[in-house]
Amino acid sequence: MSDDRNVFQKAADKTKEMAGDAKDKVADTYHDIKGDNTTEDKAARQAKDTADNVKDKMGNARDNMAGKMNEGARKLQGC
Repeated sequence: MSDDRNVFQKAADKTKEMAGDAKDKVADTYHDIKGDNTTEDKAARQAKDTADNVKDKMGNARDNMAGKMNEGARKLQGC
């Protein structure tokens, strides 16, 4: 069961990563066409994306830690 969850979690993480990359490419294309893709706009968007990625990774780390703690608690109860 744990192996299945790891596979699904990895697939979900990869899907989120690919969706983020696609979003960035669409935004860049939009701004290139519109002509308002200044250096400041790019820097602001990159800073926001970096903050969003950190937030996602912290949430994933918290979820993983909670899962490990629950797994450890179950093992201790089984002793």
